[in-house]
Amino acid sequence: MEFFKYPSLALLNARKEILGVKRVVATEKLHGTGFRIRFRRGITSLDQVEYGSRDLSLGNGNDPALTKPFYNGLPIQWFKARPELLEALIAKFSRLNFDDATLFGEFCGTLIQCGVLYTKLHEVFFRGFNLMNGADFLAYDQFSEICQETGVPTVPLIWRGAPSREAFDALLDRPSAEAARNCIADGCNISEGVVIQADPLVRTPAGKWLMIKHKSAKFSEYEREGIARERARLGPTRAFAAGVVTRGRLLNVRGHLRDHAVLLANAMPDLRVLKPAVKADVLKECEEDVASLRSEGFLDKEIEEAIDAESHRAYQALLVEEGFLPPPAQT
Repeated sequence: MEFFKYPSLALLNARKEILGVKRVVATEKLHGTGFRIRFRRGITSLDQVEYGSRDLSLGNGNDPALTKPFYNGLPIQWFKARPELLEALIAKFSRLNFDDATLFGEFCGTLIQCGVLYTKLHEVFFRGFNLMNGADFLAYDQFSEICQETGVPTVPLIWRGAPSREAFDALLDRPSAEAARNCIADGCNISEGVVIQADPLVRTPAGKWLMIKHKSAKFSEYEREGIARERARLGPTRAFAAGVVTRGRLLNVRGHLRDHAVLLANAMPDLRVLKPAVKADVLKECEEDVASLRSEGFLDKEIEEAIDAESHRAYQALLVEEGFLPPPAQT
């Protein structure tokens, strides 16, 4: 079987079907990098465990050429230093007669992302958030039970119940539960948001897994309110770009580039690779809005130029906020 990747998480507006299920589970969306671990049926040795980032296969973790570019090999070292955890998982999957089992989770820490302070030490840590048996996801309670029995730490469970927009919105802009779990109770340490999935997890008629991301305002990748639409002809494209090229999206795209070992200098020349990545992300996630602009007569070139211009402005502001650039001179 293939080494499955975790599905891309859609925003609520792109996966409204989730409002029609009976029950959902919401877990904290940690600000880190996605990771996956594969245990083939019949596995007998720790050297047969396979590792992967969100998109890349990293083999069995013994080849520095594969592992070192991915955060200097720290995520794989975390598991290699815990053979008893891997052995417990192998034994559990064998007893359950699983097909290929794939554990998904998030690696966090200031060495990976610094959007949320989760620990006081500059450590890297793993939190599991889902598990597949073959090509199917387990129900949340079975996933949670397996993790508890084998010692796999998991992302915090935030809420479960009947879905509604009001219930989902009420989960945002809260202090991070993971940070509080680690004795960091800073009320300004807002969580990135939540991941909400149908329980049991099912697919939409289009074949997409029924799960979404719902982000706090600080990390939002899509916001419209408060953005004035200019009357000039290109005003709508600029307003669209200002609404979707946000601080949260820049952090997200920058993190994905680093996941792929793209070297970034925290300087404006980063835009050479950041602009195309932001543009691709926006065009993928905001198809309906782009189609609406096209129907109003705007050309793809005009839409993309607005996205590029806003990426330049927003990245400069982010670098100032992070201390990599001086604040602009006051006039």
